[in-house]
Amino acid sequence: RVIAEDIYGLETYSDAREFYVSVLNESQFSEIPESLSIAQTYPNPFNSFTQVVIAIPQVVPIRICVYDLLGREVAILFNGNLSPGYHRFIWQPQVSSGIYVINAITAGWSESKKVLLLK
Repeated sequence: RVIAEDIYGLETYSDAREFYVSVLNESQFSEIPESLSIAQTYPNPFNSFTQVVIAIPQVVPIRICVYDLLGREVAILFNGNLSPGYHRFIWQPQVSSGIYVINAITAGWSESKKVLLLK
């Protein structure tokens, strides 16, 4: 059994015989991004939490939500103004296994990423 803990103190347990380790390169998130984007979702697939990194080049009001495949909103990760830079949001879902869509939207931009929750 593998127990992994991230920098936020969140733990993930696994009974899998195979697992993958991915390290975020913090230096890639130290500069101001050139464009709005969902820079990363990690881990994906996940079972207890996933983190979303949003790249913001200028101050902007943004709404970051999670939807199920039927289009129902299941979580709001953020709704407000963000300063330039990279921002991390953690989603610890209280929903069943399945595919979910993380959507970030501003007045003139929208991007979505699929994530897979396995319980």
